[in-house]
Amino acid sequence: MWFTAFIEYPVLGRLVLRHWPAFTRYLLRRAVADPAAWRDPDLAEFTGAAQASAHAGQAMFWQYVVRDIPAGFRGAHRRRRLTVPTLVLGGEHDPVIPPALLRGGDPNADDLTVRVVPGAGHHLHEERPELVAEALRKLITEAG
Repeated sequence: MWFTAFIEYPVLGRLVLRHWPAFTRYLLRRAVADPAAWRDPDLAEFTGAAQASAHAGQAMFWQYVVRDIPAGFRGAHRRRRLTVPTLVLGGEHDPVIPPALLRGGDPNADDLTVRVVPGAGHHLHEERPELVAEALRKLITEAG
């Protein structure tokens, strides 16, 4: 998560997201199994959205730093239990959340399914939209 240092800090993050679109494109391409999967119009749309919402993007990452990381160190979630049917999809080649980080949640969940998608990276909704849509349909149908 080294890249978050360029995004999370209040002044620097907004400047990077607004004025360094090549960084956003780099991160998007790096997070998929096949960088050619990103078409130029899609990259332009995602990069434009990052520029337009630079304050919100930076603020989200900053909250991760000031709230989520300390909560993890304090063990804030250790005694909590996941009680709803949950499906976690992860890409086999995800550099942000590698498959090894997806393991081990079963003892803390009533109904947890973890699936690693072969040949995919971090942006499953872009790389394998049909698989994500079908998995969501199945989860909703079975839970309903």
